[in-house]
Amino acid sequence: MPRSLRRRARAPRAAGREGLASLPRGARAALLGGVLAVAAASGCAYHRGAWTGRPAAALVDAEPGPELRIFVVGEPGAGGRHAKRVAARVDERVAASRELGIPSVLVWPGSAGTPARCDGSVARRAAPLAALAQAHVAGGGASVASVGDHDWLCERSQTAWVDRLSEAPPVELAVDRAQAQGCADADAVACVWPQPTLNYVVRIDRQGQARRVSTCAGAPLVCAIAEDGGDAVVDLVVLDTGAWLRSPDAASAKAAAERSLAEQGALLAALAERGRGGPERILVANHPIESAGPHGLGGLFADIGFLYHSLALQEALVAGAFAGVLSAYERSLQVTPDLSAAIQRSSRAWIDYPVFQVISGTSSRGGGVGARTWPFFQGIALAPDHRSDRPGFAELTITGDAFVVALHARRGGRWQVAKTTIPRRRPPARIEATLPGMEPCLTCDTRDPEARARDVPDAPE
Repeated sequence: MPRSLRRRARAPRAAGREGLASLPRGARAALLGGVLAVAAASGCAYHRGAWTGRPAAALVDAEPGPELRIFVVGEPGAGGRHAKRVAARVDERVAASRELGIPSVLVWPGSAGTPARCDGSVARRAAPLAALAQAHVAGGGASVASVGDHDWLCERSQTAWVDRLSEAPPVELAVDRAQAQGCADADAVACVWPQPTLNYVVRIDRQGQARRVSTCAGAPLVCAIAEDGGDAVVDLVVLDTGAWLRSPDAASAKAAAERSLAEQGALLAALAERGRGGPERILVANHPIESAGPHGLGGLFADIGFLYHSLALQEALVAGAFAGVLSAYERSLQVTPDLSAAIQRSSRAWIDYPVFQVISGTSSRGGGVGARTWPFFQGIALAPDHRSDRPGFAELTITGDAFVVALHARRGGRWQVAKTTIPRRRPPARIEATLPGMEPCLTCDTRDPEARARDVPDAPE
């Protein structure tokens, strides 16, 4: 290249450096920090799948034969700035369901407490979600809650709540527990999200009424589950996965954890005795079985996976005890019609029946920014149909032949919805089946080899 052209090619870069150098040092630092902050905030948040800005009513409310609607609102104690908008959106959807004659249930799969506020009271920013829970119960609706990871982190002060659940005799309904404990304090976590015990089964009937149908007593503990009278839509099996995955160090909390694990094992044993008979069951737990987020296999905080859970829960999943899982823990929204492939990738385990999973952990705050949002630090076992790290919640409509999941995410000041339809009462897995893609990568084609082969140009029929 001639020398004159080289000088001209270098001129714009030199001018750019001179322009930046001419700024004061403080201005240069502020400009660079602003650029990096914008890049981190806008370029790394996940929002993938078939999302649409169409009204939720047009997508979900037209489903034929709705029997029940469950709103999954996880991590209310995170204390983010989006709780007010999320609570208003949930309330709007509950009202729309009421007008259509569809009974609604609120499910809170932990964590109501937060390590930043371990005094047992509701965080100020979580107050709109607390008001939503109280108003729904006051109006005759059902609200089902589980303790979560953050509740166990508050080992000393929050244990007052956990200890009462583990030591006191179980009561019939969660609202009775609140009344029995004299819950006049509207700001107490234990009064807003009461539980009859740490592990229990709630049966939801066609009117949307909740009834606790599990009892555990004796030494060692033995659990029994009531027979169905024919009016049940679904059984919600609430398990305290935090007692296993978040083993407490404080001596005051170990007794509660041991009691919870004994109760969980006895309850799962009772479910195993019943087999797959009775109403379909959905597991409600704070921790997912698999995750595509930073807590999933290969992620930044890899502590979620099939093999991380207790052996009793693994055996229940293998035997097809649950049709689906409702969870939180991750700061994201995810829906997966079948966890079979993810469990095979993460744990080399094969389950007998398909099981869907919904993760709803952004009711109060989104997935944030920084390393936890980088693609390199995401889970590599699960490939959900839809995922978003934006604030929101999940809505599960149970119809006569399907579970219809709608994820609601607030993006750019507007609500978007992603819908997934999952058949009910699916047949067991085939004895001989092709493996999914087992490659440990984030962008691998997760279809079976036969389906991938059809996309190859000039592939034989």
